[in-house]
Amino acid sequence: MIFHAPEIMLRCLLCTLVIECGLAFLLGVRSRADQTVVSLVNVVTNPLLVGLGLLARFLWGHNVYLAVTAELELAAFLTEALFYRSLLKSGRNPFLLSAVLNAASYFGGVLLNRFIF
Repeated sequence: MIFHAPEIMLRCLLCTLVIECGLAFLLGVRSRADQTVVSLVNVVTNPLLVGLGLLARFLWGHNVYLAVTAELELAAFLTEALFYRSLLKSGRNPFLLSAVLNAASYFGGVLLNRFIF
């Protein structure tokens, strides 16, 4: 698994970008500048989250991985919400937007990994 980390991380990032940018667009985050913010925030947070999660799973096993993933997802949600609050012009609630986008991305990733990858 750890040897496939770059491939896994790239796949996760691409799926996250498609899910979160697409859903943000559907939720009214439509300007090019705001879509760029959503994209770049995920380019920063997603590889870090996925990489640390994979490392935790490799070092400590699946049960610790689940706990670490929950903490990392919370950190990503808060970080992204703060970026959205500072940078988005769409007027959406940044904490609600971050929560919805991250939940969709996480559960979309779970479904994709279970049924496709």
